[in-house]
Amino acid sequence: MTCHIVGVGEPTAGDDGVGLAVVERLRSLPLPAGLDVCSLRDPSALAGLLTRPGRTLVIDALLDSERVGEVRFLAPAELFGESRARAISSHGVDTLLAIALARALAEREPPEVSVLTIAIGPPTKFCVELSGRVAEAIEPATQAALGWVLGSENPQRLGEPGG
Repeated sequence: MTCHIVGVGEPTAGDDGVGLAVVERLRSLPLPAGLDVCSLRDPSALAGLLTRPGRTLVIDALLDSERVGEVRFLAPAELFGESRARAISSHGVDTLLAIALARALAEREPPEVSVLTIAIGPPTKFCVELSGRVAEAIEPATQAALGWVLGSENPQRLGEPGG
């Protein structure tokens, strides 16, 4: 089965660019055949990507100041239910809305989507560097994404860098 990994983020908004940083790290590694890896700055484009056959992992920042640097898998339904945590976007469509839109428009069964989140504090405008705890989360998130490709997704919290 084909797998897709999509990193979402804004590289000029500090920690909001962590999804793109994880994808960049993945691209530096030897990847399994059949794995498609891409980056998106605008989450609205995600809805179109989710129409492709196969399973998709979306890697995105999750606004949660109490858990900065925490890496975890969440089902889209869990993200919709989170009261404190929220996938963020500087655009009108965030990752969750794009997933919901793709599911609503699906002509076949809804796309199989998993979300790998990295918790961040409020993003910083016009900053291209990641904060320390978020930068430390790149490697655990990369390993989690590779585990997902191999079918060993763990829905629990994966770790808190620096802790």
